[in-house]
Amino acid sequence: MALLILATFLSAGFGLVMRASQRQGCNIWAVGLVNYAVGALFHGARAWSEGAGPLSQPVLLFGLAIGVIYAIDFGLYAPLLRMRGVSITLAMARISIIVPLLASILLWREPLTGWAAVGALMAIVALPLLVLKPRAAQSLGRPALLYGIALFAGTGAERTLMKAFQIQPAAGQDALMLAILFATACLVMAASWLRHDRSLARRDIGWGIALGLTNALANLAFLGSLRLLPGILVFPFMASISLVFAGLFARVAWGERVTRRESLGMGLAVAAVTLANLG
Repeated sequence: MALLILATFLSAGFGLVMRASQRQGCNIWAVGLVNYAVGALFHGARAWSEGAGPLSQPVLLFGLAIGVIYAIDFGLYAPLLRMRGVSITLAMARISIIVPLLASILLWREPLTGWAAVGALMAIVALPLLVLKPRAAQSLGRPALLYGIALFAGTGAERTLMKAFQIQPAAGQDALMLAILFATACLVMAASWLRHDRSLARRDIGWGIALGLTNALANLAFLGSLRLLPGILVFPFMASISLVFAGLFARVAWGERVTRRESLGMGLAVAAVTLANLG
């Protein structure tokens, strides 16, 4: 249980560290680049120390595919954090569990329970509550909606591919796959860094290292939790507790506020994730 608690706070910490780097005026593309470089080195060292076997095609393909999506999602996460803050952005990412749920039903023919169906419907209702501001649809609502939906789809795709990898014979090579994943994301982020802003200050490196270690350790603790505890406990616990923790921290530290409408959306998001995992 201690590992699950650690994974939960590290998961919330990713969004908080990223938001903190924005508030410090960092070049977010440089922070992202360093973040993925640190993750690649971390998991590469793990793969080497564990004596990972020869590189198989599934490990390579899954690592490349998920790595590209990781980098794209980072590019979506950053502007949504600026527009809507930590609580709303994290809620959007958390309810993306509905995507692998639907994939499990449609691709792997897993049965759909009544609770999971209710959770999926709640997620659909929560989406507009989280990203739309009725009185500012032109300036904030519509861009946030587009970024939010894209982030929802992207993080959902990540989790679906992760699930698909776990049922492959090569699933035992987690460290090697994660090393390829982070290395791929690093290359994609390098292209974004070159395109947007090529500056790289000391503070960018420092926050990038902090974000990379948080990211890498969160992945490690998450996989460890899944090995020790059932997913029906891990997923809803991480989703709900990390969302509440990040929201409270952002409110106390940075004065972020959420409206009643958004609070309702966050509550539905927590309930949606919980009910979806009951299936």
